[in-house]
Amino acid sequence: MFITIPQSVQDYFQKLPQQNKVDALIGHLGQAFLPQGIAWEDLREHYKDLLITATARTDYAVLLFNVWDATWGPALAACKIIRAVPIRHTEKTAQPSPKVIWGDGLIRVYYDPRDQNALIYVETRYEGPDDGFQMFLWHGEQDDQQEYRPTLTVTARLGERWIPHIPDGTFEGWFVTEERAFPADRTDNTFDPEPMREAAEVALRALLALPR
Repeated sequence: MFITIPQSVQDYFQKLPQQNKVDALIGHLGQAFLPQGIAWEDLREHYKDLLITATARTDYAVLLFNVWDATWGPALAACKIIRAVPIRHTEKTAQPSPKVIWGDGLIRVYYDPRDQNALIYVETRYEGPDDGFQMFLWHGEQDDQQEYRPTLTVTARLGERWIPHIPDGTFEGWFVTEERAFPADRTDNTFDPEPMREAAEVALRALLALPR
């Protein structure tokens, strides 16, 4: 099963003027007031741009849900990781809100089937047709202060596609798939999720096999 990249998402990543327009307006969606200083003659174009922005944000979220259903979803089920933390019990920075999905990606939190005091975070992002999709994985256990602390070390091995995520020189327990590991097909703007599903399952099985 191939997944099609929506046209609005294609335009955002492949057309710089469109990207600039959406980036400038993304924070205005849902606001009750107009941007300060806007002129009457600019209103028609402003509302057209708001629709473009809302469409791109919505299509991006739906794209990530579709990819999730074809990758993390079956991989988690195959590893018998089935109990998800309810949205209402998830911190706001990991909830599937429009702001989080657009800014960070689609995140979901699960209880570790071996220990209900341990959590598994899994995430999906799309970085454009060349860089493609990326997955992130984090595991943490509850300490005496009921805070979750990362358990994965920088030397953990989660499969050939996975590397430690060290964006600012500090490792905080996150692993990420290598850049450009799962690109979209530029010829028809489709994506084959099967290699990504395989990498997700490999990482989860490696995680569950680590000594505790």
